[in-house]
Amino acid sequence: MAHRAGEAAGKRVAAGKISPVEETKAQVAESRARLELAQAQGELRSARQRLGAIWGDPSPRFDMADGSAEVLPVVPSLPNVDQRLANAPGLKRAQIEVQRRRALADLERARRLPDPTLSLGVKRSQELGRNQILLGVSMPIPLFDSNAGNQLQALKQYEKAQEELAATQTRLYADALQARELLSTNRLEVETLRQDLLPSAQAAYDAASKGFELGNRLP
Repeated sequence: MAHRAGEAAGKRVAAGKISPVEETKAQVAESRARLELAQAQGELRSARQRLGAIWGDPSPRFDMADGSAEVLPVVPSLPNVDQRLANAPGLKRAQIEVQRRRALADLERARRLPDPTLSLGVKRSQELGRNQILLGVSMPIPLFDSNAGNQLQALKQYEKAQEELAATQTRLYADALQARELLSTNRLEVETLRQDLLPSAQAAYDAASKGFELGNRLP
């Protein structure tokens, strides 16, 4: 449209109908429109690359992405967000790591007591004139080694896993609320575009096109 306006302005200047300044303004408008077109094309290429990255194709080749603004996703309620976050893979992974670290800490705590040693033997009793079964239990006294070092390390790893779990919960919840707010804003924007802006823009485009066609027909 800007290009057609420039051509029409040039013809009217040549016919002496308008000032050359008007042609210059039309040329500036056309240059601005070309710049906006180049920016939109760059955004389109970036969007295609991001879309292709979702399915693992760094160089996607397609003409268009088909979709419908008539069917918009519903904004989930806050309880629904909480429920879905509880099953988030990242949160599950952090919870499993906490359980693993707690089990390791319990294992190191149990190792502070050494394992007993059982012994079994047979002894001939001369007084009774028969063999006797002897059962013995021995256990070293942990005077110098109570496994304190390993226990402390295991507890630190357990506390670190708990901190990472809390950080993961906070991050996922913040991301979910941000995405929910963005979805709500985008729905409102789509509704506004569909009901108000697009009809007005289409009417303005049709009127401008007719005006340029009339201008081109002027002598």
